[in-house]
Amino acid sequence: MDCCMERILNAVVRVGNSDDFTGNSACGDPVGTNIASQETLAFFCDGPILGRYISIQLEDRQDYLQLAEVQIMVPVPKLVHTDIASPLWLAPSPSIEVCKVTTPLRNVAFSKKVAQSTTNKYADGPAEKAVDGNRDSHMINGQSCTQTDREYTPWWMVDLGKSRVIYNVVITNRKDCCDKRLVGAEVRVGDNIEFWLNPVCGDPVSEDQASQETVVVTCGCDLPMNGRYVSVELADKIEILTLCEVEVLAA
Repeated sequence: MDCCMERILNAVVRVGNSDDFTGNSACGDPVGTNIASQETLAFFCDGPILGRYISIQLEDRQDYLQLAEVQIMVPVPKLVHTDIASPLWLAPSPSIEVCKVTTPLRNVAFSKKVAQSTTNKYADGPAEKAVDGNRDSHMINGQSCTQTDREYTPWWMVDLGKSRVIYNVVITNRKDCCDKRLVGAEVRVGDNIEFWLNPVCGDPVSEDQASQETVVVTCGCDLPMNGRYVSVELADKIEILTLCEVEVLAA
């Protein structure tokens, strides 16, 4: 994202078994202007497409094609499915395990009522920025991350409006700096507005997870958690809590 993101405009992804890829089926839509401005692009085929060859082509135009990374998502144990009810698309890396369910999961946190322990007056990081649909992990350039003061046990919470069946909580971590601040973060899910009394979802964020842009916390696959309130807390430590996006994946 240092320059030239418009070069990916109109890129077409094709999937199939022919090494003459131009005859294979298109996966999703060509890249539009609104998507080309994002760091991560996700293509969703209209139903699964069987294929050996995957291609990306700038059709009928002359330009440079530059790709920093390409990941192919195929059905594996504990893969998550999402639907179009959310403006965000989750495309987890192959090392991330999230739930496989028969009912599509969707992000139920978008634009919901939120709160956090404090808001740093210099950083312009109110709690609402974690549910604004913007997954930009560069806090300075993207202007879409929350930030508390440096304090003891900082927290953030979303009110989903009603109790939901929750499988995963997906956090977009800050990556222009300071990603290790998220180490030890606990996610809680439950119906108590005093969120610290709710059960913990999954394990605290590890150092390895905090080094990644996308952190997936799994509440339960066979036994998901029910709750109206979802919180992220750096329990028992003095630190700044920064979240660039929080997605709550529920059935």
